[in-house]
Amino acid sequence: MNLLFYSFEELLCDFSDRFSKQLSKKDSGAITAEYAVVLIAATGFAALLIIVLKSESVRNMLNDLIKRALHIS
Repeated sequence: MNLLFYSFEELLCDFSDRFSKQLSKKDSGAITAEYAVVLIAATGFAALLIIVLKSESVRNMLNDLIKRALHIS
């Protein structure tokens, strides 16, 4: 009886290991896709930020802000 129970336990552990490996394989592709989406969004945001910061009006506003902050009364 112990031999039968032990074999069933081994079978159950083997099935559990195979099932968890299959789940991790499916999940690894989803994680890679999520990283790709985040990287694309971050790159787009960085490009937009560079465009905004290179504009003359923003540059003037930042210069005025720095001059006012450094102005000694």
